Amino acid sequence: RLIRYLKERIFFWEEIMKLHSSSFQVREMKSRWGSCNTRTGKLCFNLHLIKADPVCIDYVIIHELSHLVYAGHGADFWGLVMRYMPDYKRIRKKLNEIHIG
Repeated sequence: RLIRYLKERIFFWEEIMKLHSSSFQVREMKSRWGSCNTRTGKLCFNLHLIKADPVCIDYVIIHELSHLVYAGHGADFWGLVMRYMPDYKRIRKKLNEIHIG
C-alpha cells in the first residue's frame, strides 16, 4: 500500500517540481523518514511512513526531492521546500510525533 502511494505521489511531485529521481525504495529505518543519494538520484523512504498522514508523506517526498538540488539543509534548501509546502514546519512537527521503530 505504501509503495503504491509513494509511486503515485513521487510522480506527482516530480512533475510539479520539475525534478526527477532515478528510483526509490522502502525499508525500515531507525532514525530518519527518508534519504536521498544525491550522486545516483535514488530516494529511500522509511517503512514506518505507513503510520503517517498523506500530507506528512508528501512532505518527506518534497524534502527528499529537494535534496536533488541542494545536498544540505541550508537556507536555499528550506526555501525550495517552502515553495512547494509553505506550512512544512507544522507538518514536520506532526510527522515527528510518530514513533519510528
